[in-house]
Amino acid sequence: MLSEHQAWIYNTFYTFIIFANNKIFYISSKIIIHINRRTDKFIEIISKINYACSKREKRPILTGVNFDKSASATDSFRLARYSYDLGLNCTISYNDLNNLVSILKNTESVKVRNNSSVASFEFGDTIYQTRLLDGKYPDISRLIMDSYAINCEVNKKELNPIIVEVK
Repeated sequence: MLSEHQAWIYNTFYTFIIFANNKIFYISSKIIIHINRRTDKFIEIISKINYACSKREKRPILTGVNFDKSASATDSFRLARYSYDLGLNCTISYNDLNNLVSILKNTESVKVRNNSSVASFEFGDTIYQTRLLDGKYPDISRLIMDSYAINCEVNKKELNPIIVEVK
């Protein structure tokens, strides 16, 4: 009989198998990213972009928020991006992030760790761990233009009644 185990040891994620005769066979290790972040900034980022995640699981990768030098979410119709580098490079399910945000509300800071398959959030005596979404997230940098043919500034107070009237 054999069993597979995983362990965090000094910022490295190890996977190994223990056989019935207690021999250990080492499979792999991955250096993990370990960062401390202010909880209020993390909650702000998630709250501002989580709405754009897909609610349908037709394309599972779009049901999450992608972190890669910025946080972004899209359901292929709308796109939200928050330009703030959290130091992560992964995609996490919006359901897991919503649960995490509700837990983090009264916490000062959070330690974030991730490898190629798992993200772990440590705060106080609690560890919240979630699997990352598999797949390649769309390259949204191609969707956001650097320059525009027409630029205009609109007063929000003047625009709001027009939008309400069109509804």
